Amino acid sequence: VFLLFTNTTGLVSVLPVVAGRSGGSGAAGLVTGCFYFPAVATQLQMPWVMNRVRARWVLVAAFSLLGLPCALYAAAPNSLGLVLATTALRGIGFGIATVAVGTLAAQLAPPERRGTVLGMSGLLAGIPPVFAPATGLWLLDGLGARTAFLAAGAVGVVGAVLSLALHSRPAAGRPRPK
Repeated sequence: VFLLFTNTTGLVSVLPVVAGRSGGSGAAGLVTGCFYFPAVATQLQMPWVMNRVRARWVLVAAFSLLGLPCALYAAAPNSLGLVLATTALRGIGFGIATVAVGTLAAQLAPPERRGTVLGMSGLLAGIPPVFAPATGLWLLDGLGARTAFLAAGAVGVVGAVLSLALHSRPAAGRPRPK
């Protein structure tokens, strides 16, 4: 959860600036829409996916979609078309991840501790928005767009690798997905 929101909120302030530089002020809003529209559309499909694919693999895919496309940003930060397309891809990853992390938290928590685990998950989601947007802008202004993108990408890749170590167990009363 911490890595998910560090990756996404780290670029929430960077992407509108970068898009605005190459496409004007309207591009800043467009990049935000290109992230959130696919995210919400993807979230609507996730119950179907989560019933068919192990949550761990869904989360690996989500973090990969959040991290790896950052290399495309870094390769061509001035290409508005590439930034928008890559942002849509990352939006899909975010939509997948937000559902998968909640599902995994519920599956991995012992039933008697599920409320505590979900509360901690919420806390971990709330910490990155405090520092990550400012850190992203600091990287952008101090070290450039490529560095900001590669840092966010590294966080996503670390999330994918760590997700490989997760082993889900069925939530109470539900069969384990295959």
